[in-house]
Amino acid sequence: MNNYTEQELVRREKANKLKELGMDPFGNRYDRTALAGELKEKYEGKTHEELENENIKVRVIDIHTIKPLDEELIVKSAKKTGKVVTVEEHSVIGGLGSAVAEVLCEKAPTKMLRIGVNDKFGESGPAVELIHKYELDAEGIYKKVKAFVK
Repeated sequence: MNNYTEQELVRREKANKLKELGMDPFGNRYDRTALAGELKEKYEGKTHEELENENIKVRVIDIHTIKPLDEELIVKSAKKTGKVVTVEEHSVIGGLGSAVAEVLCEKAPTKMLRIGVNDKFGESGPAVELIHKYELDAEGIYKKVKAFVK
């Protein structure tokens, strides 16, 4: 369960805009929008710092519910940043990335990267090892986002 401060609590059907790193006082575009579900803590911490150190500006939005999906915020952010990355801890098929892709292809065509488990049969094992194997840890997310920027 996510632990939100009182300021972060919003209506259930709306996403939470959590971070806008490397904010430009002159209104320049962000480099990417990152939409994260259950991996938000991993993405916010080490990954954010590493990206910011390389002058990659990222806006992070916690999409805590897919239905209803906060289409308004997704479209607004995609238009502002020009690229979108979704991060999820399970299959990229039929999850957050798919839902966001459906919205963007109809309302704001945007380059997009879906980070999650690709089309593979599931495995059992210690969660930490599986997260690392599928590159869903901070290091893996950082590497994928950085490659997507180029």
